Amino acid sequence: MLQYAGQGAAQALEDADALVSAYKKYGSLSLDAVFREYEQKRIPRSSKIVQFARDIGTFAHCDGVEKIARDATLKAHDMNDYKFLNWLYAAEQKDSQ
Repeated sequence: MLQYAGQGAAQALEDADALVSAYKKYGSLSLDAVFREYEQKRIPRSSKIVQFARDIGTFAHCDGVEKIARDATLKAHDMNDYKFLNWLYAAEQKDSQ
């Protein structure tokens, strides 16, 4: 995962939580089920976050006309408005995120 979203540690914690939850559900007798549930829960969200980090990196390092458009977008954006990040920082994560 690229550093642009600052999500490395947060994703490690979410991974650990998903593994513990699956382990509590299935126990050590069904590790295949534990990892299957973990993957089903984590892959969609972690893939979205990896793509988000890539997009931020592209956005941060653009040049030329793209840089002008980026700067105009940032200038027009309320820097105290973080609603676009609600999906990332919500206290309760939904499996579909």
